[in-house]
Amino acid sequence: MNNTPKLRFKEFTDEWQEKKLGDISDLITKGTTPTSVGFVFLREGINFIKAENISKNGFIDIESTPKISVECNDSLKRSQLKQDDLLFSIAGTLGRQYLPRIMLVG
Repeated sequence: MNNTPKLRFKEFTDEWQEKKLGDISDLITKGTTPTSVGFVFLREGINFIKAENISKNGFIDIESTPKISVECNDSLKRSQLKQDDLLFSIAGTLGRQYLPRIMLVG
């Protein structure tokens, strides 16, 4: 069986390898919305990225992200992005994805 797709990016020439996310991931989880655990969004604070903040071409509009408090951020550890995490939407705005290559602090 040939694992070379008909439609592909020109940079890729080898056959595809099929793998389960669990085989190549350290952790698979869904995030938590702050308002579902008793917190509110703020005008200033730590950026909280939502699916609607991810553009169709995979960029984040930081100016449009809601903000959360340090206390909220500390309580949502599994929702904190780390470099090379893969973020994709599973509800609402479907099909958008984001891969943080560098982390901005501040």
